[in-house]
Amino acid sequence: MGSRVGVSVSASVRMIQELTQISPSLIHLKKQREHYRPFHKTMKTLWSPWRIEHVKNTTPASGCLFEPDGNHSSNKENLLLFRDKNTVVLLNRFPYTNGHLLVAPTRHVSCITELDDQETAFLFLMVKNATTILKKVFSPDGFNIGLNLQEPAGAGIADHIHIHIVPRWQGDHNFITVVGEIRTIPEHIDNTFDKLLPEFKHIARNRP
Repeated sequence: MGSRVGVSVSASVRMIQELTQISPSLIHLKKQREHYRPFHKTMKTLWSPWRIEHVKNTTPASGCLFEPDGNHSSNKENLLLFRDKNTVVLLNRFPYTNGHLLVAPTRHVSCITELDDQETAFLFLMVKNATTILKKVFSPDGFNIGLNLQEPAGAGIADHIHIHIVPRWQGDHNFITVVGEIRTIPEHIDNTFDKLLPEFKHIARNRP
């Protein structure tokens, strides 16, 4: 009986020693899996047909998003909601939330310090007017409003300054954003454009 107990204890000791030697490798593999896990999470398929222009890259490389061709005050193809001699308003083609707007000066400048007093006044007046429109049309619970100056600050288009107006709702990005790294936009961008355009046309008619 005693010999059997001795054998059992010896076997247990050997097993513990082997596990101790293997565990660093297991820990390394676990760390590798954790490191690459985000890449697996992002492999999702979502229906977003408005992104095909971005995929096909049909916009000329020399063109500026905030300076669409022609002299139209609005243009659905370019998601241009408003344009006059001072300001431009676009619906963001790749929105953070529904109704995400981009407001920019008409003149091509890369920094807010390059704007004259009149351009500055009209730019922020349009930010106010656009926010008022979003409140009326979508009734959000809040807003993120801001701009990023130059690439190190996160500017996607660094050579033409623009202000983001992002409507926010309680719970607008829930577990699917955290777990699946996916944003959910509840309305097609064409429908959003159609809802907002009449409000911006009203501003255009009433501008001096």
